[in-house]
Amino acid sequence: MSALVATVAFGPGLTGADPELERTASLAWQPRRAAHLLAVMATAALISAAPVLTGESLAKTALMIRDTAGLAGLLAIGAAWGAQWAWLLPVGWTLVVVLSGPASGHVYQEVLTWMLQPTGTTSAAVSAATIAVAGVITHAFLGGRR
Repeated sequence: MSALVATVAFGPGLTGADPELERTASLAWQPRRAAHLLAVMATAALISAAPVLTGESLAKTALMIRDTAGLAGLLAIGAAWGAQWAWLLPVGWTLVVVLSGPASGHVYQEVLTWMLQPTGTTSAAVSAATIAVAGVITHAFLGGRR
């Protein structure tokens, strides 16, 4: 839950000040947007993993980093529809997963409930990484809408 709170707080910052300004810039905005989102992912991971770093195991820290990266990817994908609504996708996915509980057995269940899977689950790590990469690409090319 701390990964969700740490990530969603960055949602309103995923939009530019002025779309017209972005169109007239002499340098491409895609690398800037990608770097911005990677900085958001790193900061949110540090915020959510800070209590873990003081005394918990390294596996718990890896779990927090995985969840934060995936949730930040969902946040960036949501920002493509509008930065004020960017929080809906990560919160909605988390709510559905928490209410349904972690499911294992079938790969598709582990993929859909990636944020509640144990640290060693490969399908959960691949799912979170895929969502994070999709979020970075979406945000880099589309940006956040007002």
